[in-house]
Amino acid sequence: MALFEDDEDREVYLGRWGSEVRERGWRAHAYCLMDNHVHHLVEIPRADLAAGIREVHKSYAIYLNRRYGREGHAFQGRYGCSVPADADGVRYVACYVALNPVRAGLCATPHAYRWSSHAAAIGSVERPTWLDVRGLLARFGGRRDYLKFLAAVQLLGMAAPLTPAR
Repeated sequence: MALFEDDEDREVYLGRWGSEVRERGWRAHAYCLMDNHVHHLVEIPRADLAAGIREVHKSYAIYLNRRYGREGHAFQGRYGCSVPADADGVRYVACYVALNPVRAGLCATPHAYRWSSHAAAIGSVERPTWLDVRGLLARFGGRRDYLKFLAAVQLLGMAAPLTPAR
């Protein structure tokens, strides 16, 4: 089932995500909204990821149900979570998130996809106040190296999901 029927749905979801990020003191580095799933790269200071995801997804499901006259859950099952082992893993996850719409055939380049944080990361659109672009780019040594790393991952075709954390 589609999570997002239109841009208004996407804006509502991002608004709820951003509120939760600020409220919990998380550092959101990347996101990508696909039609039927979402990706986030987030640092959390406390072990409260499950509670935060639950709040966002529950409130978004209520919104969808009211708007479209539906019932039940919007998200199937528990969310998946991968924990990168090191700095290279974090960089890889950032590239995975940015390249998701490219791999899905929705666009040719990640900056062409409106519902991803990538365009904000490279400065071509205004970033949401809750998105930690500086923190993301610092992990790559800056914007230029971020773009080089992303291009290499795309060229090599390596952007596949990590094994979920256990």
